[in-house]
Amino acid sequence: VASIQDYTAENVEIEIKLPRGVYAKDVVDTLYAFTDCEMSISLNLLVIDGETPRVMSVTEVLQHNVDRLVDILKAQLRIEEGSLNDRLHAKTLEQIFIENRIYKAIEEEKTSEGVIQAVFDGLEKHKKQIKREVTRDDVDILLRIPIRRISLYDIERAKKEMREIKARLKQVRHDLKEIVAFTIAYLKNLIDQQGDAFPRRTEITTFDQVDAREAAKRDLKLDYDKATGYIGYQVEGTHVAHVSLYDRVLVVRKDGSYSVMDAPDKLFVGKGMLYGGFPDKEQIFNVVYRDKSGATCLKRCCIDKYILNRGYDLVPEGGKLLKLSLDSDATVELEYKPVPRLRVLEESFKIADYPVRGLKAGGIRLSKKETKTVRVG
Repeated sequence: VASIQDYTAENVEIEIKLPRGVYAKDVVDTLYAFTDCEMSISLNLLVIDGETPRVMSVTEVLQHNVDRLVDILKAQLRIEEGSLNDRLHAKTLEQIFIENRIYKAIEEEKTSEGVIQAVFDGLEKHKKQIKREVTRDDVDILLRIPIRRISLYDIERAKKEMREIKARLKQVRHDLKEIVAFTIAYLKNLIDQQGDAFPRRTEITTFDQVDAREAAKRDLKLDYDKATGYIGYQVEGTHVAHVSLYDRVLVVRKDGSYSVMDAPDKLFVGKGMLYGGFPDKEQIFNVVYRDKSGATCLKRCCIDKYILNRGYDLVPEGGKLLKLSLDSDATVELEYKPVPRLRVLEESFKIADYPVRGLKAGGIRLSKKETKTVRVG
């Protein structure tokens, strides 16, 4: 960054000038990684559940509210179902009372009890049409029907009203049975009716994670001094890699020990370093070593697990590293020491013919014969 100018007034306006040869696309990720251009804010959703404070997730709150809505809608439907049953019962009694002229039977009765009993007796003859027990209140309602209403009673209209009640009752019972689908439809209808008045104020989206190691510019020159055995970006010597302060470096020493560390400014790793670079879980190390019995072995492995700054060994205990190669297409050539009756003094082995194993696994024995020289190429 060449300069930063803050022109913020009513609106935020910050101008960043870049040096020549540096482009905006090269520094955007760095700004997000090392500044407050992007901030993560963690929130705890504290609610009163019953009479107890409780931390809940948004999903749990939504689930609670939806369950509550289902209960409310179910209660409303049951209330409506009861009301429809009452209306249907009243309409049925009224239809029977008027169409069958039960009201005529009360003209000869001289007492109120006789009138009421006459209505009960008249309705009893049509009990198959009545879905529930007839009560004294039902009879009182029938007896309060005005004569004018009886004389103007429209049978077809009454039947139509009863069909409408039955249809609605059928729908209510279906909604109770499929209460989840009914709730979803209710919410969709609510959104259609009220959505414009209550626009969403949040946005669900994802952000690309910016890794500080990847965003940091690798502008430090990591060198290894063969004469002193030091490695670091404050060391002058053989170039190893360009690194940033956030990079990690893998170092393999001449005895087969290795470790992973943060990019050092200056660190002693010993003379004869065999490998220095970035840790790569896919990189195959081909290790030729002599085990404690004297046999020559080949071990192929990847350094995929490690603890920072801890020392490890590529060679099993008691073994001695002979060669290290990253070329899986190379060949291991063994030259044996001449001994009586030994006819074959040289052998070669293709590295690719041998499997890659775990770090802790032993190598595969190539030869028991005592070797004079080992070449990999």
